[in-house]
Amino acid sequence: MYSDGSGAFPILVSLGIIFGIGALSGIAATFIGGVVASAFLGEWNFSSWETYAGAAFGYGFGAIGTVFLGPAMGLAIGSGLSTFAGMSLEKTTGINDRSWGEIALWSVGSATLGAVMGHLTSGLPFQGITSGRGSFQHVMRTQFTNMIRHGYNISFKTAAKSFVAMTVLRQVLGNIGKGLYRAGQEWWEYIKYGDTKGLGWLG
Repeated sequence: MYSDGSGAFPILVSLGIIFGIGALSGIAATFIGGVVASAFLGEWNFSSWETYAGAAFGYGFGAIGTVFLGPAMGLAIGSGLSTFAGMSLEKTTGINDRSWGEIALWSVGSATLGAVMGHLTSGLPFQGITSGRGSFQHVMRTQFTNMIRHGYNISFKTAAKSFVAMTVLRQVLGNIGKGLYRAGQEWWEYIKYGDTKGLGWLG
């Protein structure tokens, strides 16, 4: 079902599929990051739809970045773009009133954290997922490379393996870091400004 029948745009179709898999993994991992943030904030603190939309946008491009630039840069791109897109949407819809300078600062911070997490997690041995013969990660990297080079098709099973590999290998751990980063932001605003919004422990 994901084939270019005319053969006119194989690379665009391939990039679209990779983007979609990355977007779904970003949404899933953002939810997990929200769970982590909630634990440190003392209340349910799940993200807005704007944040999820930003995650889909950012990690979609992050998946493409992973193919061409490697996992660390891919996660940096995903983290930075997802933060920028999510916070920009929240500013547009009136959920937050942060300045563009603050949004840029948090985006750079997220991208830096993503690069660090991508580097630190590059060799984590999850048997069958990131390590071992025929692991999900190996299947994903081989299939994505073939899709870019030759416009290959991709089965649902292979797409699912790619989703799991991408989520487990990069986004989950990266978003745990982002969850901690988000919790740190709320605690910093409490310490600096006395703002208790978002801190259930102090409610």
